[in-house]
Amino acid sequence: MQRTIAGETILVPVRGGIADVMNLYVLNPTALALWELLETPRTLEELAEHLTRSTDGEAGEVQRDCREFLQRMEELGLVESL
Repeated sequence: MQRTIAGETILVPVRGGIADVMNLYVLNPTALALWELLETPRTLEELAEHLTRSTDGEAGEVQRDCREFLQRMEELGLVESL
């Protein structure tokens, strides 16, 4: 579940229909952009390409950051690999 409170975007994991309020995740602007891009299934390469175009980041570094973000979100059960 995603909530924006006082300008901060927070993810609240929901497991078994119950919000896990002890494990909240605040998204920085780049993580929020990735999170919003995930509304539509996309490959790692597509995500990195989009962020590379919209930021000053270097392509290899952006792809590494995207991979780390996706791995962490998957570990938390917030996204699934296709």
